[in-house]
Amino acid sequence: MSDRPSSSNTAGFSLLEAVVALAILTVGLLALAQAFYLGMRHTSTSSANLLAREKAREAVESVHTARDTRTIAWAQIKNVANGGVFLDGAQDLHAAGNDGLVNTADDSTAPIESLREGVKTDRLWVAADEADRPVGFALAGSVGDNAHLDELDVHPAHGRRGLGAALVEAVCDWAKASGYRAITLTTLRGIPWNAPWYQRRGFRVLEENELSQALEDLLQEEIQRGLPADQRVALRREL
Repeated sequence: MSDRPSSSNTAGFSLLEAVVALAILTVGLLALAQAFYLGMRHTSTSSANLLAREKAREAVESVHTARDTRTIAWAQIKNVANGGVFLDGAQDLHAAGNDGLVNTADDSTAPIESLREGVKTDRLWVAADEADRPVGFALAGSVGDNAHLDELDVHPAHGRRGLGAALVEAVCDWAKASGYRAITLTTLRGIPWNAPWYQRRGFRVLEENELSQALEDLLQEEIQRGLPADQRVALRREL
């Protein structure tokens, strides 16, 4: 009996089958890439979202604390335009000022570059607690021919201990030793821990006709940033 070659039991893929398989593989790879992208996007934004939620929680808690400790009254928990203490519209996020509230006129606005420059030029004073942790600072400079208190902040937990007053006196001593005849600052007229607080420490509110051109320009710049024009004032203390 003669042997005849047997046909193979396996067959190759047709061109159509190869194209279909390639299409399925491509769809799978695209789906995997999209899942990877969404995962990376979620990872990159989750920290920011967590920080935003935490800041929002702290802001709400600060309002309750200020209300309960009578730092502000119920009638003041509204925007400045409606007679309250909170700035109108969206604002950049800053650290709370002496009132312990975020988005009010005394929020810390000094950029880190200004603080670093203050250290280099001996114009930054820091108050520390018993553990040598910073709890307040004062930053000074000059506006026109006078020294100027750019910013004064004390952590609310360390308020009412004379730290703010001590920082003001340190700045005034520096200004006098530096040859300045007066020191100025800008703040809000009606909030108790703003203009009235400084007036008890030797400052007086300047009338419009007493403002130097440099102070007028500074006030206008602050008003353009959203601070209330009818409440913003400049104060001066002779040295």
